[in-house]
Amino acid sequence: MPPLWKGLTMSSFPSRLSPLGVALLLSVLALPAGTAQAAVVAVPAAADSYVDGSAPTSNFGTRLYAIVDGDPVKIAYLKFDIPAGTDLTGGVKLRVFAESSHSTGVAAYGVSDTAWSETAVNYENRPAVGAASGKSGALTASTWAEIDVASVVKSTGLVSLAVQSTSNTAAKLTSREGVNKPQLVIGGGTTPPPPTTTDTFTISPVSGGKISQGTSIVVAKNSRSQCRR
Repeated sequence: MPPLWKGLTMSSFPSRLSPLGVALLLSVLALPAGTAQAAVVAVPAAADSYVDGSAPTSNFGTRLYAIVDGDPVKIAYLKFDIPAGTDLTGGVKLRVFAESSHSTGVAAYGVSDTAWSETAVNYENRPAVGAASGKSGALTASTWAEIDVASVVKSTGLVSLAVQSTSNTAAKLTSREGVNKPQLVIGGGTTPPPPTTTDTFTISPVSGGKISQGTSIVVAKNSRSQCRR
């Protein structure tokens, strides 16, 4: 979309408006638009569980917590149903509540399979873990942590994620059966302003006076100088 002032001349404005007034008006119209903040949408987990390599056929879908660990391997799985039409361009973060502290935290991964069942998934039939996304950093017990998952959440509808420990130390997270349920926080980012224009234009007085040419700032300064004479 071209700047609002592009193509305007002195005749586009009321004859009572001075060249200085026109220049100042054009200066305002040429300013970059402010940043726009996307609306924030919080989507609670529709299903979650964890799997345990030391208990390969056990299911933990009704637990109030999920445990992730590197040894033995324990992986948490979460499923979300993002409403159709939700704008994902403002960013997507996985928000989890830590029930234990952890020096290096947890990492999130994409999972293409969304057909797994909360009450049937186990280590033997677990979905494949996909591309890595963000990390939480160190966890503090009884606090929320956020993980950037925008790189693996690309569409609305059913979305699956996996969470794993970043070390061989276990971390305990609240599941959706608990009080502080995991959720996707969508939006809240800002869109950058459009680039500053460097277009030039000319303001010619109705009769007499000096022609001012240049950017809106230059024209405003020149017109202001003429009015002082």
